[in-house]
Amino acid sequence: MGPGNHYQKERLVKPTVKASLARNVSSKSGRTDYVRVKFNHTAGGLQAIPLFGRSGMLRPLTEADGLLTIPADKEGLMSGESVEIEIWN
Repeated sequence: MGPGNHYQKERLVKPTVKASLARNVSSKSGRTDYVRVKFNHTAGGLQAIPLFGRSGMLRPLTEADGLLTIPADKEGLMSGESVEIEIWN
């Protein structure tokens, strides 16, 4: 920021929740992937069900309850793994 710029970047706090991943999700190492998920409440707790589809499709986007981020250093996530989901309001 220049000396005349009085705006500060703020880090937005996004609400998240822990859930169990319902199925395996693959990802290429070296690339951060974002997967839309739908929540399912079970006797064992909250479950995140991945919604797959092309990125331009609106239906999976409108059905999603949140977003799962797969870090670039991972080659996917396994079913049953505890994951953090960014909740969409």
